[in-house]
This record gives sequence, structure tokens and C-alpha cells, in this order.
Amino acid sequence: MKKIIKFSDAQADLLRSLGLPTTLSEDNSDEEIIGFTDIVSEHLQMYGLTDDGENDIGEMCADILTAIAVL
Repeated sequence: MKKIIKFSDAQADLLRSLGLPTTLSEDNSDEEIIGFTDIVSEHLQMYGLTDDGENDIGEMCADILTAIAVL
């Protein structure tokens, strides 16, 4: 059975705002997954970190990156 990642509604909203798909699967190419990861990682670095650590955006980005690591 192929792996498909369906993100939560809040995660999907964030991904849409970044112009990214709201589901990923094993069918996505390595280049697509790397591009997806790069965009989410950059968003985390720009908006998800404060002097006190991760904020809500950072946590959501980290959760997304953790979820796609299984692909």
C-alpha cells in the first residue's frame, strides 16, 4: 500500500498559503519532495522562530517536516 500524507486542516491552510499541495505521496518525485521541504524549512526559519524558541508556526512547520520524512 502506498504512503499518502494528508495534512490537518490548519497545516493544509499553511501549505496553501505557501503555494504547496495539501497531500503528498510516494508518487511525488524526489525533486518535488525536496522543493516542498525547502519551502517549509525556509518558512519555519523566517516566521517560526523567536528568541524563546519555536512559535505556533514553527511547531506546525516542524510537524509537517516530520510527517514527510516517512516518504
